[in-house]
Amino acid sequence: MVRQTASTVILEILGGLILLVMVAAGLLAFRLASGPLELGVFKDDVELALTDARDGRPVRIGELFLEWSQADRRVRVSASDVQLFDDAGVLSAEAKRADLILAGSSLVLGKVEILAMDLDEGWINVDSVTETKWKVAGDPLPEIPAGKLPTTPAEWLQRANEVLPQLLVALEHAESIVDLERVSFDRFEVRVRGSDNSNLLTLKSAKGRLARETRGIVMSVAGSGIGEGLPAGLAATLATSNSGQQLKAEFAVAQWPLADLAVRLGMSRERFDGLPASVVVSFDVSKAAGVEQILIDVESGQGRLPIGRDGIDVENLGLRAAYMAATDALSIEVSSTGAGPLAGQVAIDLQDAMQGQGAHRFSLVSNDLKLDFTPFFEQAIPISQFRFAGEVDLSRYAFRDTELTLQTGTDQLRASGSFELTPDRQPGEPPLIGSFNVAAEGDLSKDTVMAFWPVGLGSGARRFAAKRIPGGIASSVSGHMDLQRDSFSQGFLKDEHLQLDFKVRDAVVKFMDSLPAVQNASGNGHLSGNGFKVVLESGEFGGWSLDDGVVDFAAFNPPGVPIRVFAKGHGPATNIMKTLAESSLKIEFEPERLTGDAELTFEMFRPARDNVPYKDIRFSSLGTVTNGGLKSAALGFDLTDGNFKIDTDQAGITVTGFGDLGSSPVQFTWRDAFNDGDQPSNLSATAVVTPDVLNRFGILGRAYLSGEVPLELQARLQGDRLISADTALDLRESRVDISEIGWVKPMGVPAKASVQYSKAGGLAKSTVLFASENARLDGDYILGEDSKLVSAVLRRAYLKNKADFGGNMARAPDGSLLLQLDGTYLDLSGLMSGLGAVGDAENVNKTPMNVSANLDALTLRPGLDMRNAKLSAKTGADGLSIFTATGSADDGSPLSATYDGNQPGGATVNVESGNAGFVAQALIGADFLEGGNLELTGKFTKDDSPATFDIALTDVRMRNAPFLTQILSLASLRGLADTLGGEGVLFSRIDVPLKLANGRYVVTGAKAQGPALGLTTTGYMEGKSGAIEFNGVLVPSFGMNSALGGIPIIGDLVVGRDGEGIFSLTYSISGTLEKANVSVNPLSALAPGVIRRIFENPSDTRIPEAKLRTPDEPIPSELPPIPEESFE
Repeated sequence: MVRQTASTVILEILGGLILLVMVAAGLLAFRLASGPLELGVFKDDVELALTDARDGRPVRIGELFLEWSQADRRVRVSASDVQLFDDAGVLSAEAKRADLILAGSSLVLGKVEILAMDLDEGWINVDSVTETKWKVAGDPLPEIPAGKLPTTPAEWLQRANEVLPQLLVALEHAESIVDLERVSFDRFEVRVRGSDNSNLLTLKSAKGRLARETRGIVMSVAGSGIGEGLPAGLAATLATSNSGQQLKAEFAVAQWPLADLAVRLGMSRERFDGLPASVVVSFDVSKAAGVEQILIDVESGQGRLPIGRDGIDVENLGLRAAYMAATDALSIEVSSTGAGPLAGQVAIDLQDAMQGQGAHRFSLVSNDLKLDFTPFFEQAIPISQFRFAGEVDLSRYAFRDTELTLQTGTDQLRASGSFELTPDRQPGEPPLIGSFNVAAEGDLSKDTVMAFWPVGLGSGARRFAAKRIPGGIASSVSGHMDLQRDSFSQGFLKDEHLQLDFKVRDAVVKFMDSLPAVQNASGNGHLSGNGFKVVLESGEFGGWSLDDGVVDFAAFNPPGVPIRVFAKGHGPATNIMKTLAESSLKIEFEPERLTGDAELTFEMFRPARDNVPYKDIRFSSLGTVTNGGLKSAALGFDLTDGNFKIDTDQAGITVTGFGDLGSSPVQFTWRDAFNDGDQPSNLSATAVVTPDVLNRFGILGRAYLSGEVPLELQARLQGDRLISADTALDLRESRVDISEIGWVKPMGVPAKASVQYSKAGGLAKSTVLFASENARLDGDYILGEDSKLVSAVLRRAYLKNKADFGGNMARAPDGSLLLQLDGTYLDLSGLMSGLGAVGDAENVNKTPMNVSANLDALTLRPGLDMRNAKLSAKTGADGLSIFTATGSADDGSPLSATYDGNQPGGATVNVESGNAGFVAQALIGADFLEGGNLELTGKFTKDDSPATFDIALTDVRMRNAPFLTQILSLASLRGLADTLGGEGVLFSRIDVPLKLANGRYVVTGAKAQGPALGLTTTGYMEGKSGAIEFNGVLVPSFGMNSALGGIPIIGDLVVGRDGEGIFSLTYSISGTLEKANVSVNPLSALAPGVIRRIFENPSDTRIPEAKLRTPDEPIPSELPPIPEESFE
């Protein structure tokens, strides 16, 4: 019962206490709901407790309250105007408010114990007492070991190993002596001051915390910097763990320019610029090993880093670094859109990272990198795979025994060697010195070659490759490069300091803008420090196959050293001429004109720069063409079956060779200059030509010449047009036939001719000189655009026994030719022999002519010579239309001849002479007539009817007439026969009516009358066969014997017909001119006129019918016109 009573009492007491507490809590809550409850009674106790927690350094508070925190939903103790003093009683921190956590157990015992204090809105001093001692709000921090400011990563690591383990020990010691479980501040200003109370750093909006946690002590501070050169934010955290055996220290700054950070760390600001960075550095530290790991995280903005002599520009930079102390290995991951020459992502591994100043093994790997070494290289180079490994001495930026492999696109490059930044670099020295070996794995495209070809290395060759080699593949690339301080002592890389060999295939090379590119080129190349050379093994050029070639930059420097381009190839001649004609080499030629198989060697020297004027280019080419042809080579003829040699340089082109010009074999040399202002080309040739070729020189070759003629020619050509020519011809083996005037030069008789031909505007002039033993022709001929004769000046035309005259010729507006001749003599007997021939050539192109001549002697036919002759003639489309010649015979007697072909019924002819015997002998070979006068009139018909002539002779004497002599002898008229054989028989008048047709001369009723003799005759003579048949009456003593003839009826009965007499003899002649039978009937003399007729044997005076001309029979011509030649 007692026990139960005691239990009941205890429960009742506890229940009462709980009820009391609940009532008190309710009353407290009700009170706090209306506002804070001042705890002034506890103020001194709280200040004392805080002072004890600070190891006796005073703390003062303004007021102490108990209040309800609506935010925290709890009751808290708050103090205002909290002040912290240092050992000297100097105010070191102040807060407007502080939240305190009191130990409840201590309160129950009547003691105030502060477990945590959270300060809000105030300030705190961080003061430097010495270089190694600092105080925070008057409370001393663990002493920092003495040491100098590090300058190398190894020194920084050493310094970290000196400081951070001490911090770990200090924090462990603080944990044992500090009573507070947590101290924090927020919205504070942290003032960092030097030992002389100068302001070093001020943090705004700072917050900090020092707390005991399960793993250990955590101390942190963070805030934003105020002042020039301060970060936008700063934070530091120290945390122990593993029972105080481990420390993690983390320091961070936000948007603090690395240049300012460098100054704060005692480094030079030189070559630093900008680089606002957020940096986080964390250290893992243990008591046993010190610093075990360092992690660095940097995010930087734009600025400049002090790398190299001039530093490098940075757009942005991301860096993740991890250092493992156990292996002394440093791993770095860097990313940037632009950090100096690099952009992309790079992973760097550095072995023995903190082992002093010596060499360290390293590797640099990237799968996304862009190298931008412009302007050293032309443009940035994208790298898809990159590995660079070897040893590096970072103190000198020296790399040793390195291996580099990279891939750009599908191309791979490999390099090895050692190099370093040039120490104490002087002007003119390269930025790097060292030695490299380079090679390519497989093929390299032209783009890759150009990307890795430095802009300043062989700039001329590089420009040539960039501009003139649009495509190609390089392979088997290998080389070596030495960079020494004096490599550029001459202003350019020494030749021996770079040697690079390669092969090339599928290349496209364009030597000149106006020339086609070499296609599918393959060969070997060599690049040296001051030279570049490619030897071509094969390729294609303008439809040609290239067998050999060289592109040689003998020296890049000094600038302007000529490039040598050499090529040898073969192919169709048309293609190479097309290439040259379309180029800027100024070769004006129609490529289609040239055919054949060609081989050509070409060499060119030009300065290694752009926009080279033509005058500074030197080139030459030597070539051959076989089975060649040249259309319209000269004079409108094609050259075929040719073999040529071609020699070309910048001055011009020379082609020598042989072939057939038309049908004439020719050997020639053709020269054309390129820079002569479009002057004609020159042609020298020897040939054996035909009359058709001579016509092109204005010589009437086809009309008068047959056979082949050796020729030597010097000519000037404008394209295929002949401008001028000097020609020499050897006519020994040719026949010159001018049968119209009866002159022919047979084959084998020596003769030479020369022709000087020139063309001005639309006119062509030929000066012709022909000379042989019996002939000479010297004159100038002008031809029109239609190649027809326009005018001529004939200085002399000489044909032995045929002609010797000169004169002028001109073409009238109506197209006819006007000839004015003057000379010693002219023989027209060949032209006049067919005068009046029946029939004419049809469809013959004839040029009308008007001829006038003054001649000392004119031969109309053999024996018919006219002295002091004046000649006038006109021809038309039908041949001779008008012919008039006047002069005198050998004895001075007048002589004239007229032919008029314009009469409607037919042409008429009229001949008058004061010496009938002279004319008779000339016309019919009758040498038995002397003196007297002659008048001949005749008419040629246009149909088949015969031509008629009336011939009248007066006072003519007949002597030694063979047929008449024989008749007189047979008639026993010996006296008359003797007279005829002596002084001759005088006839006062002879009338001969004559008809001519189909080669038969018909005489009907011709009569001769004289004092001693009268004569009548009727008959014919065949012109071709010479057959004759005549009969008639012979009247002795004609005057008396015919006197009764005038008596009507009686005269007719006794005398007979006109011309007969009372006593007359009949006769007849038959046979040929060479052999004729003459007969006389003596009984007819006793018969009167009427009865006498029964004794006559009438001759056949019929005109034979015309016979059809066979197709191969030549057409007889009258005075022929000059043939209308076309000189083409």
